[in-house]
Order: sequence, then C-alpha cells, then structure tokens
Amino acid sequence: LPWYPDRLGWQFGVSRAWLRGKDRPGEGPEGPEAAAAAAQAQAAAEAAERQAAKERAAAEEARRIAAENEEAERAAAERAAEQEEAAAAARAHDVPLSEGARSGDAAALSDSLQEYLRAASRGEAEAPPELFPASEWLQVFACATPERRFSMISQTYANLRVLLHRNFADFASLGHSTSDDLSTKDRAHLKARAVHEATGLAAIAESTMVYVEATAQKPASERVFVESDESCIEALIGRARPVSEEGREVVFVTETAFVSDELALHGYGELRMPVAFAAQEHATIAQTSAHNALFVKVSEALGLEFVGNAAFDEFYEMQVQERHGTRRKKTAGQTLLKERLLREATVLDADILKVSSFVNHMVDVEMMEACGEELAERLEKQQPTKVLTVEATGLLPAMFVAKALSLPCVFARKQRQISISDSYQTSYKSTVASTPQDLYVSTEYLNPSDRVLIIDDFLAGGRTADALVRLCKMANANVVGGGFLIEKAADAGRAFLSGYQIPLESIALVEVKDGTIHVIEQDSREAPAQLQSEVAAVARNFDDSPPDDDDDGLVRLSV
Repeated sequence: LPWYPDRLGWQFGVSRAWLRGKDRPGEGPEGPEAAAAAAQAQAAAEAAERQAAKERAAAEEARRIAAENEEAERAAAERAAEQEEAAAAARAHDVPLSEGARSGDAAALSDSLQEYLRAASRGEAEAPPELFPASEWLQVFACATPERRFSMISQTYANLRVLLHRNFADFASLGHSTSDDLSTKDRAHLKARAVHEATGLAAIAESTMVYVEATAQKPASERVFVESDESCIEALIGRARPVSEEGREVVFVTETAFVSDELALHGYGELRMPVAFAAQEHATIAQTSAHNALFVKVSEALGLEFVGNAAFDEFYEMQVQERHGTRRKKTAGQTLLKERLLREATVLDADILKVSSFVNHMVDVEMMEACGEELAERLEKQQPTKVLTVEATGLLPAMFVAKALSLPCVFARKQRQISISDSYQTSYKSTVASTPQDLYVSTEYLNPSDRVLIIDDFLAGGRTADALVRLCKMANANVVGGGFLIEKAADAGRAFLSGYQIPLESIALVEVKDGTIHVIEQDSREAPAQLQSEVAAVARNFDDSPPDDDDDGLVRLSV
C-alpha cells in the first residue's frame, strides 16, 4: 500500500527514505564516510574517558601519598619532641653535680641545701611526715622555687593531698663550670635533681630566662637567668628600653621540672611584652603558666585526683582520728554499752534505770574506757582545756575522757571541804534525789581562760549538767560541750540545756516503754528528730541568775 511507509514512519519515528534504504549507514551514497566519522568520535570519547579516569586515579594517589606524608611528619615530630624531652632529662641527669650534693660540701648548691645536708649527716634534719594512712598526705615533695611561688603552689598541690615539705629558694648558682651553656629546661632539671638526691623526695624546681628579642637593627640582648633574685630583670629592661625601637619585645620564658626516681617531667610558660611596658612582675605570668602545665602532668602521671577544700577538710578530720587512735574505737563504747543495757539494766519506779552492775556501783572498766574514748573523739574538735564532772557517778567516764584528751579532770564536790578556802557553790535538785543538793568547786580549778567539757553518766532532766554549767559561768569559764553515757529520750534533758547552745553527745539513747528498755538506733553525732523538735519547742534562754526553784543556788563563799 502506498501509505504504508508513511504509516510506519509515524509509528516508529523513521522517515520514508530510511525505510526505502536511502539513508541507512553504508547503503546510501554518504554511508561509509558517516560511519567512519561516528567511529572516530566514539573512539575519541572513549580515549577522553580513559584519560579522565587516569587523572582521577593520579589525583587520588597524590592525596593518599600526601596524607601518608603528613601522618609520617606528625609522627616524626612527636618522636622528635619525645626524644628532646628525654634528652633534656638525660642531660640534666648527666650534668655532674659537685660532690657537695652527696657529701655536704655543697659549694655549688644553695646555702639552705648545704645546711640541710649537714643536718642530715648529723641525723638532725626534719623528717617529712609519713604517707597515708599515717598522715593525710598521699605524696610529699621538696622544692627549689622562690618563696613567693612556693607559697602559691603549696596551696595548689594540697588539693591533690600533696605536701610541699621543704623549699630551697636560694639557688644563686648551679656550681657547674659550663652552667652558662645549659638551657632553661636543663637548669630546672638540674636543680630538681639536686634537691631530689639530697632529700630523697620527689622535687619540683623552676628556672626563668629573660631576654630582649632581636630586630632588623638590633641583635638580641644577653639572656638573663633568674634563679632567686629577680632584680636583674629590671636592670636588663632598663638597659634595653632607651635604645630599642617601638615594637621590640621582651621575652619571659619559664621552665619547670619534676624529678623523682621514676619520672622526669617539665612544664613550659612564655610571655612576650613590648619593651616600653615590660616589667619584672611580668615574669610571674610565664612562671604561673609553666607551673600549671607541670601540675597537670604530675597529677596525671601519679594518678592524683583534685579533691577541693571541703573534701580535704573532711579527710583531714578523719586523719586526726587516725593519729589519736580513736577512729577504730569510734563505736566500740556504743556497742558495749548497748549490749549491757539490754542484758542487765532494769527499770525501777518512776522509770528510773538501774545500771549499778556495770556503771555506777560495779564498773565494767573496759566498757567505761571505750565510752570515754568515744566521747573524747566526738568532742575533741571543741578544743577543750579541762573536764568537769560531779562526784561520784560522773567521775569514771570523765576520767577516761580526760585521759583520752590528755586534760585535767575536775569534779564538783557535794560537801564543802575545810581545806577549800574559796569556792564556787550552786544547788540543784536531781530526779533521783528527794532534796536539793549543793555542789562546790574551788576557785583555784576553774579559770576564765578554761574551755570546759561537762561529763556525766546520765542526761535525764538536765539539772545536774545545768548546775555544772552555772558553776563555770560564775568562774567566767567557757563551756564548749557536754558528754553523757546514757540519755533518756522521754526526760527532755537535751531541750532543757538547749539555751546554753553547746554541743551535747550521748553514747546511748534509751526509752522506757511498759517497763522495758529500748535503745534507740540513731546517728551517734546527731540528736534524733523528736528531740530536735523538742528543743525548738521548749528552748529557753538562760542568764547569769539561777532558775526560780534555785533562788539561793549560785553563791560564792569566802571562808
């Protein structure tokens, strides 16, 4: 059909001429040339693609090689830095010290280090404190730094529980013929090593160098090493300032060193300051930077953690207990007394406790001593100077408290002695006595300068302790605390005494219910919650006059 080629052309997008074979490659008059051109173009495109792939591969290889080279350079730089630090330490250890570092003839060392060596040879050198747990310190170091710097870094290292025990600040010379050739780092290491070898302690030292840098018109100044006297810095700056152009800088460099048997560490600090404004005080900035850097390295190398002031104070208080041997007995008295109370104590009329088999008639001496030591441990932070009690039941616990604190023990008598010519007197009415009782203390044994602990066997209504406090007030002595073996919760003696605002401690807090004794479990350092609320409700302020029921209670007798 004549329309068929057009129909196919419309269906498949080809021309009538192509269907007739006129335009197909190689069949028309221009077929061979067109095919050759297409093949050539395709070959060129493929060649260009191959070339681009080669260029991409070459670029990728170049990037890989550059990265490898950069990593190799970084590793080499780190190795070089490590080698330099090791070399510095080795140089410091290889520099021969004078024989004075070992024999005491230390012409090259500081005067104070010479004196220390001489004292050590005689066995008279001050020994450093023992390490934890014998003391609060985890490490003890010696130093060779200026005194002002020593005071500052001592506070910093104390937060690591490190004591800077001794400082040798007067290293005016290193005592080595080629010391002028030593770098700042070598000088710091050499001083630290000298102190370490002399004292046997790990040592910290510093060395500071100052110079005026070179410019296009002026060479660099001489390098001034500052050992102990910093006035040389001001002299250097004063010489350079008139002849220096604007912008010339003074360079302050400080190196710090830490030397022990196992470690050699250093810190670096630098400051640049225009010569027009520079002053010797600017050396402090470089010194602080160097010590801060060394502090971090030492703490990391020795695994020391920063504890802060609050934690250090708590730790120090614990160590005071360790040194006095009271920490391990902290709850021994409480445990023994509780056991005897539950096993042997009985309840009499009016809920009066009978403890005569182990407290106030026949005495368990081991228990009494443990209770006295425990009360002493709790109250020693009040810094008492004297213990006061009443005869006779309070005398035993008071004596053991006084023994533990190495203090004198005074007891108030219930009868005036002929031998006492001048005394303080007061009266009180005890819960176990039917009539008022008098108490006497000689004016010789209570003084205005005394810090008094009141000790007794019971705290019930608080009348006996109140009478003892009034005796102290008459003598103008300061009552700093009270301690008792047994406290009766129901009698509110703690609340009665609260107006005096003194700390009160009891070994055992007991409660009587239906004729049965119960020992209340509580934190031994805190009053129970119900007593605290009682204190708030019943607290009253005491003045110098006695309570209303003791109108004649406070009297001074002169015989």
